[in-house]
Amino acid sequence: MINTRNENIYLAGCLTFGDVRKHFAYTQGKSAAVYFLIMLLVSAICFEMNGPVSGGSWGVRAFLNFLAAVILSLVFTVIATAISFFRLYRTYKTNQRLKSARSITINQLGISQKQKNASILFEWNELLSAKEHKDMFHLKTSGYGTLLLPKRFFYSQKDIAVFKQMLRENVKGKVNITE
Repeated sequence: MINTRNENIYLAGCLTFGDVRKHFAYTQGKSAAVYFLIMLLVSAICFEMNGPVSGGSWGVRAFLNFLAAVILSLVFTVIATAISFFRLYRTYKTNQRLKSARSITINQLGISQKQKNASILFEWNELLSAKEHKDMFHLKTSGYGTLLLPKRFFYSQKDIAVFKQMLRENVKGKVNITE
């Protein structure tokens, strides 16, 4: 067990569009699957009641209507995901604060982030959840607020280990990180 009481971790870097795109993929995957299943259920019910295929045996009609529902649901899911992705791309390209260099200090008080003329301290009790992905940490600060910390911002594996221990000790919500 690492003693984190007197530890300070210093990070620095810029979020790239690749970081934001990976975060989008992590979060959008579940949403797209749920959207697809809901669309599939609604489409299958509607098509079975008054679908594109009528006549013939019930089994053939049900299979073809279900196939049409799958195709329609897939098309709508791809369109919805593409729209969300282009909104994300446009937001990233126009938001200079998102792209600007930042320095981050992590200690027992919380996570302090400094950019250009702004500084903000996220106290540990403000973090609702923490999740570790392959190449970043995703810290949820509110319903829509997110703090992304790519692992490339960390200077060493020891810093990552100390940060994980701080998350375990201080975040009251769900913490999903590896050992």
